[in-house]
Amino acid sequence: NVKEIAEDTDFDPATPATPAASTTLFNHLIVMPQTFGASGSDSSQKISISYTLGNDPTVYSKVAYLADFDTVDDADQEDTKMDTGFQPGKHYILYLTIDAHEISFTAEIAPWTDVTGYHYLIN
Repeated sequence: NVKEIAEDTDFDPATPATPAASTTLFNHLIVMPQTFGASGSDSSQKISISYTLGNDPTVYSKVAYLADFDTVDDADQEDTKMDTGFQPGKHYILYLTIDAHEISFTAEIAPWTDVTGYHYLIN
Protein backbone atom coordinates (compact mmCIF):
# COMPACT_ATOMS: atom_id res chain seq x y z
CA ASN A 1 0.00 0.00 0.00
CA VAL A 2 1.34 3.43 -0.94
CA LYS A 3 1.74 5.77 2.02
CA GLU A 4 2.67 9.45 1.71
CA ILE A 5 5.20 10.65 4.25
CA ALA A 6 5.33 14.28 5.34
CA GLU A 7 8.65 16.10 4.91
CA ASP A 8 10.42 16.88 8.18
CA THR A 9 12.05 20.24 7.42
CA ASP A 10 13.57 20.41 10.93
CA PHE A 11 15.44 17.10 10.73
CA ASP A 12 19.19 17.42 11.14
CA PRO A 13 21.18 14.17 10.79
CA ALA A 14 24.05 15.73 12.76
CA THR A 15 21.83 15.96 15.86
CA PRO A 16 19.29 13.15 15.48
CA ALA A 17 16.20 13.11 17.64
CA THR A 18 12.69 11.82 17.35
CA PRO A 19 11.53 13.22 14.01
CA ALA A 20 8.86 15.86 14.52
CA ALA A 21 7.07 15.06 11.28
CA SER A 22 7.61 11.31 11.32
CA THR A 23 4.93 9.16 9.78
CA THR A 24 3.93 5.86 11.34
CA LEU A 25 4.08 3.08 8.79
CA PHE A 26 3.28 0.17 11.10
CA ASN A 27 1.99 0.23 14.64
CA HIS A 28 0.33 -2.04 17.18
CA LEU A 29 2.41 -5.03 16.14
CA ILE A 30 3.48 -7.76 18.50
CA VAL A 31 7.01 -9.03 17.98
CA MET A 32 8.24 -12.42 19.08
CA PRO A 33 11.36 -12.43 21.27
CA GLN A 34 14.18 -13.55 18.99
CA THR A 35 17.86 -13.14 18.29
CA PHE A 36 18.72 -11.34 15.06
CA GLY A 37 20.82 -13.01 12.41
CA ALA A 38 24.00 -11.24 11.30
CA SER A 39 23.31 -8.14 9.19
CA GLY A 40 23.15 -9.04 5.50
CA SER A 41 23.02 -12.79 6.07
CA ASP A 42 20.24 -15.09 4.87
CA SER A 43 19.04 -15.46 8.47
CA SER A 44 18.88 -11.71 9.17
CA GLN A 45 15.48 -10.18 9.84
CA LYS A 46 14.92 -7.18 7.61
CA ILE A 47 12.54 -4.49 6.41
CA SER A 48 12.41 -4.01 2.64
CA ILE A 49 10.90 -0.77 1.33
CA SER A 50 10.42 0.88 -2.03
CA TYR A 51 9.75 4.60 -2.33
CA THR A 52 9.59 7.57 -4.66
CA LEU A 53 10.53 11.18 -3.92
CA GLY A 54 8.01 13.86 -4.90
CA ASN A 55 7.15 13.72 -8.59
CA ASP A 56 10.31 11.79 -9.50
CA PRO A 57 9.10 8.57 -11.20
CA THR A 58 12.21 6.65 -10.06
CA VAL A 59 11.45 3.92 -7.55
CA TYR A 60 14.19 3.55 -4.94
CA SER A 61 14.56 0.41 -2.85
CA LYS A 62 16.20 -0.09 0.53
CA VAL A 63 16.74 -3.06 2.80
CA ALA A 64 17.15 -2.22 6.50
CA TYR A 65 18.45 -5.08 8.65
CA LEU A 66 17.00 -5.03 12.16
CA ALA A 67 20.43 -5.87 13.61
CA ASP A 68 21.71 -2.53 12.25
CA PHE A 69 19.27 -0.29 14.14
CA ASP A 70 21.00 1.86 16.76
CA THR A 71 19.68 1.67 20.32
CA VAL A 72 20.92 5.15 21.32
CA ASP A 73 19.62 8.40 19.85
CA ASP A 74 22.94 10.03 18.96
CA ALA A 75 25.00 11.03 15.95
CA ASP A 76 27.18 7.90 16.07
CA GLN A 77 25.09 5.25 14.33
CA GLU A 78 27.73 2.55 14.68
CA ASP A 79 28.31 2.23 18.42
CA THR A 80 25.18 0.62 19.86
CA LYS A 81 23.62 -1.83 17.41
CA MET A 82 20.43 -3.69 18.24
CA ASP A 83 22.06 -6.94 17.12
CA THR A 84 20.91 -8.90 20.18
CA GLY A 85 17.31 -9.03 18.94
CA PHE A 86 13.89 -8.42 20.43
CA GLN A 87 13.85 -9.07 24.18
CA PRO A 88 10.78 -10.31 26.11
CA GLY A 89 8.79 -7.66 27.96
CA LYS A 90 10.19 -4.69 26.00
CA HIS A 91 8.51 -2.12 23.76
CA TYR A 92 10.34 -1.12 20.58
CA ILE A 93 9.98 1.96 18.39
CA LEU A 94 12.14 1.88 15.26
CA TYR A 95 12.80 4.97 13.14
CA LEU A 96 13.95 4.60 9.56
CA THR A 97 15.17 7.88 8.06
CA ILE A 98 15.59 8.30 4.34
CA ASP A 99 18.31 10.89 4.02
CA ALA A 100 17.60 12.61 0.72
CA HIS A 101 20.90 14.39 0.19
CA GLU A 102 21.02 17.82 -1.35
CA ILE A 103 20.47 17.99 -5.08
CA SER A 104 23.26 19.75 -6.97
CA PHE A 105 22.80 20.98 -10.50
CA THR A 106 24.31 23.47 -12.89
CA ALA A 107 22.65 25.81 -15.34
CA GLU A 108 23.91 27.82 -18.25
CA ILE A 109 22.31 30.70 -20.05
CA ALA A 110 23.47 31.54 -23.55
CA PRO A 111 24.43 35.22 -23.91
CA TRP A 112 21.82 37.45 -25.46
CA THR A 113 22.48 38.79 -28.91
CA ASP A 114 22.81 42.56 -28.98
CA VAL A 115 20.26 44.18 -31.25
CA THR A 116 20.76 47.66 -32.56
CA GLY A 117 18.13 50.13 -33.65
CA TYR A 118 14.86 51.36 -32.18
CA HIS A 119 11.79 49.32 -31.36
CA TYR A 120 8.38 50.79 -30.79
CA LEU A 121 5.27 49.63 -29.03
CA ILE A 122 2.14 51.12 -30.50
CA ASN A 123 -0.93 51.01 -28.36
